[in-house]
Amino acid sequence: MALQKPYWKSWPYFLFKHYTMTTAIKPVLTVPEGHLEAITCLAFSHDGQYILTGSADTTAKIWNLKSQMLRTVKGFEQPVQSLAFSKSNERYAVGSAEKTMVYEAESGDWLQTYEQGGIVAFHPEAEQIVVANGGVGISFFNFNSAEPVLTINHTSETGISNMTFSPNGDLLATSDEEANTFLIWDSTTGEKVVEVPLG
Repeated sequence: MALQKPYWKSWPYFLFKHYTMTTAIKPVLTVPEGHLEAITCLAFSHDGQYILTGSADTTAKIWNLKSQMLRTVKGFEQPVQSLAFSKSNERYAVGSAEKTMVYEAESGDWLQTYEQGGIVAFHPEAEQIVVANGGVGISFFNFNSAEPVLTINHTSETGISNMTFSPNGDLLATSDEEANTFLIWDSTTGEKVVEVPLG
């Protein structure tokens, strides 16, 4: 009777070992230790040159692709939960549950504070920032104005978990943890266009 080959000479084992030993993937960017607690959110600039990191340590940091930290954003008492760059990359927003702050990207200068915190997004075509908060609703602010120009009366006890614009900015999609749904809104009128249950 023929002897069975040892498992380490079999093709599957050889291929597995060869693959795992010769195809290690090296990271493009390695972020050194910078935050004191877990990273909670990330955002790339639209030109791909910078990345923002937000943390449970209540700070945000901006990095270049050489793993160099350029600056630290402070001033929050609660964990940072959302980050966004404007389409032009001239501004970035940092949001926590307590407030949202906007900065000039190149200099890091503070530009505006919105007393509403939550999930943040920049309108892709208009000079507007949107803040979604489960307790308040979805508010649209013009740049350099602290008063909302439009508020969508949509609240959720468990929070609005995500938000994104359509490419032309006409529609805004939000996900609702409480109802396990996502909703699409007209970003000009604030009218609900469609509601899609997820389960």
